[in-house]
Amino acid sequence: MQRIYRDNTVKSTIECSWNISPTGPLIDSLFPVRHSDVDEVYDKLVKEQVYDEIHEPWPGSWLPDTEDSEKVDSDSEVKRYDDDAALKFVQVAEAVRKAYPSARYDEIPYRSVWTRIDRGGVKPESTDKNLKASHGRPEVLNVLGMEDDAAEWDGLLNGLEGNSESEKLQAALVAWWLRVNVVVEIKPFEDEDLYEHVDQLVGYLREALREQLDRRFVPGLLLSRNQLAVWVADHSGVLGTQTAFDIHKEPKRFIQVILGCSILPPKRLGWDTTMRLCSNPSAREPEYVHSFYKDVAFETYSRDTYTRHWVIEMPSNEDQNKRELFMTSRVLSLSKAGCMQGRASVVWAAWKVEDLKTPGPHKIYVLKQCWRPTKDAREAEMYPGRKEAFENHIGRVYSSEDVQVDGVEINTKSFVRCDLERLPPFKSSKVNRNGKREANQLQEAVSLEPYLFITTKSDKVTFESVKAVKPNWRVQTRILLEDYGWPLHHFRDLSELVLVVLHAVRALQFLHMQARTLQCDMSIGNILICLDDTGHSRGCLIDLDHAVKTTDVKRTILTLARAAPNSAAYEATKLYFNSITNKVCSDDAAVALKFLKDWSFYYEAILTLNSQLTEKDLITPGDLGFLEKIHEIPDYSTRTSQSLARGATLPFASPEVLTRMRIFSQRQEMIKSQGVIRDIIHDLEALFWCVTYICVTRQGPGGERRTELQPDFMEEHPDANQDLRRINYYLFTSKNENELAHNKNMLFQFNEYASHVVPQFHPYFEPLKDLMKHWWRILSTAYRYPFFEAAHDWLITTLETACKALKDKAPIITPVETKEVDKFRKKDLSDLSFVTSIHNDDDSRLIWDTGMLPSNDATLKGNYKEEGKPSTSTRNPKKSRTSHGPGLCTTGQMIADVDDYDQCNTRN
Repeated sequence: MQRIYRDNTVKSTIECSWNISPTGPLIDSLFPVRHSDVDEVYDKLVKEQVYDEIHEPWPGSWLPDTEDSEKVDSDSEVKRYDDDAALKFVQVAEAVRKAYPSARYDEIPYRSVWTRIDRGGVKPESTDKNLKASHGRPEVLNVLGMEDDAAEWDGLLNGLEGNSESEKLQAALVAWWLRVNVVVEIKPFEDEDLYEHVDQLVGYLREALREQLDRRFVPGLLLSRNQLAVWVADHSGVLGTQTAFDIHKEPKRFIQVILGCSILPPKRLGWDTTMRLCSNPSAREPEYVHSFYKDVAFETYSRDTYTRHWVIEMPSNEDQNKRELFMTSRVLSLSKAGCMQGRASVVWAAWKVEDLKTPGPHKIYVLKQCWRPTKDAREAEMYPGRKEAFENHIGRVYSSEDVQVDGVEINTKSFVRCDLERLPPFKSSKVNRNGKREANQLQEAVSLEPYLFITTKSDKVTFESVKAVKPNWRVQTRILLEDYGWPLHHFRDLSELVLVVLHAVRALQFLHMQARTLQCDMSIGNILICLDDTGHSRGCLIDLDHAVKTTDVKRTILTLARAAPNSAAYEATKLYFNSITNKVCSDDAAVALKFLKDWSFYYEAILTLNSQLTEKDLITPGDLGFLEKIHEIPDYSTRTSQSLARGATLPFASPEVLTRMRIFSQRQEMIKSQGVIRDIIHDLEALFWCVTYICVTRQGPGGERRTELQPDFMEEHPDANQDLRRINYYLFTSKNENELAHNKNMLFQFNEYASHVVPQFHPYFEPLKDLMKHWWRILSTAYRYPFFEAAHDWLITTLETACKALKDKAPIITPVETKEVDKFRKKDLSDLSFVTSIHNDDDSRLIWDTGMLPSNDATLKGNYKEEGKPSTSTRNPKKSRTSHGPGLCTTGQMIADVDDYDQCNTRN
C-alpha cells in the first residue's frame, strides 16, 4: 500500500510544541456556531434525507468496511477508496454548507466551498521559490471562491497536467495556497499509520501559514474512518483535540465544525482583517480589499508573493492615536514566514499611502511584522529616539504597535487558543519493541512519536502529548523603520565595507554604554548600507527584537581599584612596573595593576595590541585597556539565563553564547566564580565572523559568491579547494551548533585564525588581512582577560585607521564591479521609489535574504581525499584543529555556501 512520508521539517520545527485540549471546549471555542443554526441545519438535512436519524449514517458510507479493506491489495484499489472517501466527504460537507439559510449566508463577506483535488492533476506549487514545498498535496480543502469560479480554478489544476508552461495554469498555481481556508486529511484504512496523516496534515497547515501572509492560524480536520479530530496550527505550535468524535453518532458536532469553517467571521478562521490587498496602486483611486473577500479579482490573487501590495494601518509618528495607511512595495525578507514555533518575521519595503497622491520619488519605509514572545519587550523599546538613532547609526523607528482588533490584542494564548486548557503529558507505561503499549483485554493499537502518542481503542482515537511543554505565547507586532538599505555583503568597495562595519561598532558601543542594551543577534542582514541625503554611504544597525536591556550597572576596574583596601600602597607596583618595562606608569595605572595582582601576562597581551606603548614615557590606564572617564558600565549578569538563550544567528554566534562556557579558564580570583555573562564582546565577535564570512565566501563587491564555492564548480572539481571548503563548513555552514562552537573555540585556544582562516580569504580582500588579524587579537585578549574593558574603543580606533588607509589607496578610476553595484542600487531605489503597474511582476528579488546566511544544502558537499573516518594519526600536525569537530567522522561534510539557509535555526 502506498503511503506518503514527509521529511523532518515539521518535526524539527514544532517538536516540543504539540499540545492537546479537551475536545468539546476546543471545538466550541474554535467554531463558536450558534446552537440554533446547528439545529436548523440539522433539521433541514434530516428533512431532505441527507442524514438518517434512525440508522445514524450520513448517506452512502464513504469508508470501506473492514472486510473490504482486508481485500485491498493494489494501488489502484487504494486510489479508488481514497477518491471515494474524499468525494463523499465533500458532498456531505457541501450539503451542510448549502443548508445554511441563504439570506444569512449572503451577509458573509467571503465565500468558501468544499472541494476535492484530483490526484492526477497538477500539484499546487509554493510561490516561494526559495522554500521547499510540502510533499504531496491535500485532497480535500475548504477554499475561498464563488461556486461559479471554483470549477474553473479546479479545472486548471486538474486538467492541464503536462502543460506547466501555460500562463493561465501558472496563475492558478500561484493563487492556490492563497485560497486555502481549511485543510482536510482523510485516513480511509484502519491499518494505515495514523501518525503519518497527522504529520501530513500539519505539514499542509504549515504551508498555508507560510504562503498566506495575512493568516494568523489555520484550522485542519483529520478524518480517520468515521472519527473526526480538529487541529489548529499557529505560531506557538500545534493544538489538537484530545479525542476524535464519531461523525455518524454526533452529527450536530460534525455540522458545527463544517458550518464553522464555512460561515464564521474571517478573523475566527485565522484571517488577518488588518491587512488588505491593492490590485493596482498606480490607479488614480486604488481599491483595497481583503484577500478573502467574495468579490476579489482573480488577478489580485495571482500576483507574485514578493510584489503583492498589502495595505496596513500603523500609528502616526506624530500622534499615536492617529492612524496612517502604508502600502507594501516588495517583500525584503520572507525566510522565517513559515516558522510554526517562532517569530515568523516578514519584512517589506513600503510607502505611505498619503505620499502616493503626489508624483514620486516616494520615501521608502521598512515594515516588519512578527510574532513576538509575550514575555519579551517590544522591539521598538530597544531603539533610541530618532535623532540619537540617526547620529549613532541605528535604525529609526517611525512607529510600532502590538496588533489589536476591536480593542483585543492578537496573541496565540487568548485570541487564537481562547485560553483553552492544556492537558498534561501522558503517563508512561510499558512499551514493547514495536513502540506499542502492552495489550490488555481490549484490543489496542498505538503509535508513539517523540511528541505525540496516539491510541486507538474500541474504535475511538485518543491523542496525548508526550512532552506537553508550555507554549511560547506570542503576540502579533509590527514596527515601521525609516531607513532602507542593503545588507552588508552588498558593499560597493572595501572602503565602504570597512566604513559600514565601523558604523556598526559605533552603534553597538552606543547601545551598550548609553542605552545599556545588547543587540544579541548580529548577522549580515542586520547591518545595512544606507545612503544619506548627499548620496554618501552610512551604516545602520537594525533588528533589535532579540536585544537585551538592563538597568543594572557595575563599577569599572579603575573605580573598584580606587575603592579597594590599601589602594594607596601602589608605589611598589610602580617600581616593579618600571623594573620590567623601563616605563613609568601613572598612579591610577599602578592602582589598577595592583588590583589585578597577576598583571604581567595581561601587559604582554596589551603590548601585542598597542605597539606604540613602547614609545610612550608615561603609561596611563587608557593605555592598558581600562576605562578612565567612565565609572560605571552596564551589568547584564542578572539577565544571563535569558540573554544567552535568546537569538543568535548560529554561523556568527560566539562559542561562549552557544555553549555557555568560557573560551579561556580565568586565573584572576575576582572573576573565577562567574560564568558566561553575555556582553558587548559577544556582539563584536559576531560582527567579526560576519566580516570573515564575507572575506572567505565572496569574490568582491555586490555579494557574489566566489567561483570556488559555486555548486557547478564544486561538482566539476570535487577535490579542489578542500581547505577552503573545510573552513567554510566547519566555521559557518554546519547546522550543528555544538560543532560550530567547538571549532571556533579551538581557533581561539590554539590561536589559529591567522594561520588557517586568513589564507582562505578571496584575493580581493587581501587589504583586509592585517585588520582582521588585529581584530582577532582584540577578541582573544578580551576573552582571556575580561577586565580589558576598552575593547570596543580599541576596535573603533583600528577600524578608523583602516578606513583612512583604504580611502588613501582608493583607485582614481572606479572599477567595473563597483560600477555594477552602483547601477544595481540606482535601479533598486528607482523601482521602490515609484509606483508601478500591477502587471510589472517580474522582480521577485529577496534583497535582504539572498546569500545572507550559510546553507546546509547536501548537494554542495565536498570530499576528503580519504574515504571513511579521517585518521588523526596521518594528519599534518599543523592542520587546523577545526578539522576535529565532534561527530565529524565521515567524508563529504564540507558545504559550499549560503543562499538557502533556514533562518528558523536562529536561536529564539
